Amino acid sequence: MLKRSSLLAVLIMLIAGTVFFFRPVPVAHAQGSVVNTGPGTITTYNTGWTVNQVVVGTTATAINPANCSFGTGAGYATDPNNASVEESALLGAFLSGKKVVLQLQGCSQGRPLILGVVVSP
Repeated sequence: MLKRSSLLAVLIMLIAGTVFFFRPVPVAHAQGSVVNTGPGTITTYNTGWTVNQVVVGTTATAINPANCSFGTGAGYATDPNNASVEESALLGAFLSGKKVVLQLQGCSQGRPLILGVVVSP
């Protein structure tokens, strides 16, 4: 049976680990307001060749609110430094055929940057 001091030490370690691993990670994004795409089904899901990134295309009317260099219709890109949640949501929606609304702000690799993904039921 663990002593009270051992239980306290384990509890402190669990709390410290939770604070360390689940703290928010700051991500720099271009200035400007967030713009939403219309709802659409994901038609392409491509991983990056030289960066850890996903680029998707949808059936919604293409928009380029930050005038990114590749222009309208080149797809939307996740943040190569911090996008695992968005990439998982995009892949799940792609595989299940669910519609998505993409929240965009700024550019990444010449494409509109995805800040958030809303998956429709």
